[in-house]
Amino acid sequence: MKALWKHLMSFGTWSNSRKNRSQAPRHMPARRNTRLAVDRLEERMLFAGNVLASLDAAGVLNIDGDNSANCVEIEHVKQGSKKYIEVSGCPASNTQINGQVGGSFLVLQKKVKGLYVDLDGGNNYLAIGIQSGPTIKGDVHLQMNKGEAHIEIGSNTVIKKQLTILTGGWDDQVMLNSVTVQEFMHVQTDAGDDDVQIESSQFANGLGINTGKDDDKVT
Repeated sequence: MKALWKHLMSFGTWSNSRKNRSQAPRHMPARRNTRLAVDRLEERMLFAGNVLASLDAAGVLNIDGDNSANCVEIEHVKQGSKKYIEVSGCPASNTQINGQVGGSFLVLQKKVKGLYVDLDGGNNYLAIGIQSGPTIKGDVHLQMNKGEAHIEIGSNTVIKKQLTILTGGWDDQVMLNSVTVQEFMHVQTDAGDDDVQIESSQFANGLGINTGKDDDKVT
């Protein structure tokens, strides 16, 4: 099935509730979605790669994976009056951050002007704002097109410019819950049996979803 949507609207909520649906949409809490997705992946792989995280001179937070399976979380954290963005491996995974198992990369949120993630090869899992969503001032680009991709964004994450999500020819999953994108959102999942779920999220300049061929589902 090829699904190509471009839905332009004023700044408001894109709702997955539609009349005369043959199947009710799923409404699972973000944390449960995360746990189920990680459980499914852990049945088939060991998250044991090394992910490099750094902030460049332009203020873009770069997160680069390797050819191994990785599980990465990006969260907003607060220490006293200061707000940070933290990059870490998922709990109970062996994903290294900058060469350290159990390590993390911490940067002041006000310094982050964009986010670029390329987890490269392997089957990867990326979670943004599952416990506390960050605010990203610029564009967000998420690329996981060399293996099975599971991407989840939630908990009132705010992206002040464009959001782009690119996955490859595997059975990929993209889930957004309570996300605000203040410009356009583009999702392209290519081939494979893909699953795109969007709930309680806002897109100021609309969204486009292209799931390519095969048996896909968009809710």
